[in-house]
Amino acid sequence: MSGADRRDADVAIVGAGISGLHAARLLTTAGRDVVVLEGRDRIGGRTVSAPIGDGRQVELGGQFIGPTHRRVAALLRELEIDTFPTYDDGRNLLDFDGSLRDYDGAIPPLGLPGLVGMGIAEWRLNRMARQVSPHQPWAARRAAEWDGTTFGAWLDQHGPGGRARTLLDLLAGTVWGAEPHELNLLQALAYASAAGGLRETAGVKGGMQERRIDGGPAQLCAALAARAGALRLSTPVREIAHRRDDVELRADGLVVRAAHAIVAVPPALVPQIAFEPALPAARDRVLRRLPSGRVTKVVCVYPEPFWRDRGLSGQAVSDGGPVGATFDNSPPDGRPGVLLGFVTGDRAATFATLPEPDRRQLVTAQFARLFGAQAARPEQYLERDWAADPFARGCYFGLAGPGAIGEAGTLLSQPLGRIHWAGAETTVASYGGMDGAVLAGDRVAREVLG
Repeated sequence: MSGADRRDADVAIVGAGISGLHAARLLTTAGRDVVVLEGRDRIGGRTVSAPIGDGRQVELGGQFIGPTHRRVAALLRELEIDTFPTYDDGRNLLDFDGSLRDYDGAIPPLGLPGLVGMGIAEWRLNRMARQVSPHQPWAARRAAEWDGTTFGAWLDQHGPGGRARTLLDLLAGTVWGAEPHELNLLQALAYASAAGGLRETAGVKGGMQERRIDGGPAQLCAALAARAGALRLSTPVREIAHRRDDVELRADGLVVRAAHAIVAVPPALVPQIAFEPALPAARDRVLRRLPSGRVTKVVCVYPEPFWRDRGLSGQAVSDGGPVGATFDNSPPDGRPGVLLGFVTGDRAATFATLPEPDRRQLVTAQFARLFGAQAARPEQYLERDWAADPFARGCYFGLAGPGAIGEAGTLLSQPLGRIHWAGAETTVASYGGMDGAVLAGDRVAREVLG
């Protein structure tokens, strides 16, 4: 690091996502000298917005807020940032086996055998989820059993077949960004428990997709950054030396010595930082067992939300293309019209190998089959492959392998000397989302000030 600038600070924070920025704002307000180091050339972490004209933005990263996300909702009120309901009026679409059907309400037309199978599976999973505390999932009576298997293995043994199984597979991709056999069963149950049930994990009204931020999460990040102390972009941290009395962070072009450090990046990225001395083996092992899901968000922008005129909500579940689920992602006044699609799991991996024109053609053709010929001609096509982002390596959050939940426990949030840990994955009860990121920022700020 010869030739690098040097500076001292009270607190150095790695990562300018919501968690790191929120912690920085709290500490700066408390009078601490804070410097935030971010590898990207922007703030926001796993939230990002893109302009679509007339001052409007569309979200290409984290965006939804559910009724259980009380802490981030309170922060938005404090910062005087409005939210609005995700569009949910009209009929939904089910596109299975080449057959397209519309329906009202939350129950897709799976046929009698499918409805019965889905109902039984949902009842069983919700009964299991009620036995899991979202605050301490590892304390459940059957935690070791559920931690040692996957959501897919449980479905193979206890779940339905046919269309109901296809729907559950698509739900896993939409909610967690993974195939069912990649998803720790205990983690899935804890997530469902926190949401209020399996259906709520993917639902709009009363579910985790209930509301959006007016202007997108960029509004929140900008408000936090305005009071976050010194901010250095395009400054990835390569090494952290932690000693008894201080911490030294060595980044591209900058060395910071601080009384405390806060690491607020996804678990999958922490092992890319060289620690001196090395991280304890248990923490390193847990971090390496939390790879992120595979998610590409695709967005098509139209002059207006024409599907609403046909009585459609913009929500669809489909096995007929790369996109597994769609939502109406239009601004609050409905202009322009925006359709959002999620490409997840194995579909996302295959999708990423194709040239951009082929990806666009596949998405617009699928949207046209779902919503009509107008959908084939968007004014803008946008996409974000989070697995290709070197400072995310996937989305939405870290997914535990079999056995990892019990091993992790509260380890991810425990300070290591003068190093503190933030980020959405360090908050168990609101794991992985914007709410968890804010809660983690609260916690690390208290730790440092304490």
